[in-house]
Amino acid sequence: MQMTMKCHKCGSNRVGRIQYGMPAFDEALERKIREEKIYLGGCCISGNDPKWHCFACKKNFGKPAVIREKEAVVPYAEAITSISFECGGFFGGYQMVTMAKSDKGIFVSAIANSYEDHEGIQRKATDREWSGVIKKLYEELCIHEWKRKYVDNDILDGTQWSLRIKLTGGREHHYYGSNEFPILWDELTAVFKPFLEDAEKKMQQAR
Repeated sequence: MQMTMKCHKCGSNRVGRIQYGMPAFDEALERKIREEKIYLGGCCISGNDPKWHCFACKKNFGKPAVIREKEAVVPYAEAITSISFECGGFFGGYQMVTMAKSDKGIFVSAIANSYEDHEGIQRKATDREWSGVIKKLYEELCIHEWKRKYVDNDILDGTQWSLRIKLTGGREHHYYGSNEFPILWDELTAVFKPFLEDAEKKMQQAR
């Protein structure tokens, strides 16, 4: 099933794949252009070109999720060592999910509510779970193009959240917010929802 993209700049799902190079116009291509499934990106190809065009806000997005070093191009999927997501507030406790990769495998821990559930779940994660989270973050949400800070200074307390991604070489990408959220907030929280649901079930069983 084809992935339904949303623009992380405006939230619209009027998104089409960008086609580069000299187009061979035929009835099928013209129909896809009319239906906003294809956007012609021109003949110049750099190797760092965005994949998607938003017909609502007219922005292009979805550049390759890679780290460009002096002599190599490393995909984020190969460089990530851990992913940690936290969300909550002072009065409601925090939800936390952490996935970490080591020589012994990939492990996940999750706490549904830091006030009620101090144990949560701790188990080995599958390669599919690990790669699925990374795929959603970088291919579907294009998180490498998001801004890092979302803060509403006019609201005190409320909800704070953090997404911390650690990479090889001591590198780290930290996305965080206080009472302000990215446009694709619901899609971001959905990435970690299955782990939090498992922790919630365990907490309910322990009561």
